[in-house]
Amino acid sequence: MILANYHTHTARCNHAMGTEREYIETAISEGFKILGFSDHTPQPYPKGFWSGIRMDMSELYDYTDTLVKLRDE
Repeated sequence: MILANYHTHTARCNHAMGTEREYIETAISEGFKILGFSDHTPQPYPKGFWSGIRMDMSELYDYTDTLVKLRDE
């Protein structure tokens, strides 16, 4: 049985599906002891460029805030 996953991406990285809460709830139900999130953090690209593998700069605060709140919950 796998007890840890250190490489979890969410929909914010534009190439995965699901929210942080969905991943956490699934991990708990499957008996995981450790779940690490590793979404690709944003990069300050030139105006008009969109990355298909990274979250947007505007999402970073909400991403970290959401994970801290879910951890504390």
